[in-house]
Amino acid sequence: MAVMLPRAVRGHRWYHAQFGVTPHGAYPAERRAVVPLLFQWLSHQHRDTSAAIVGNGPLVSYLSIAEGNTKARTRFEQCERMLQPCGPPPERRDD
Repeated sequence: MAVMLPRAVRGHRWYHAQFGVTPHGAYPAERRAVVPLLFQWLSHQHRDTSAAIVGNGPLVSYLSIAEGNTKARTRFEQCERMLQPCGPPPERRDD
């Protein structure tokens, strides 16, 4: 993530230098460079972690003991977390 930040900021500045802020609001001035990437990155990390847990039998057993659930319940909860791992996506404003 730390490696991606300077690239995102440079890309953001380049876009503003090339195209500027359009008068009809196609690219809002208050839009940030990193926030959409951060949500996607977190979603992929959480989804991949849940998928790895579901596919690893001993890890499912360990988590089911730690949480006090059955193995089937632990697998089900991890599959549910894969659908929307970080909650619903952030709202997009269509200004």
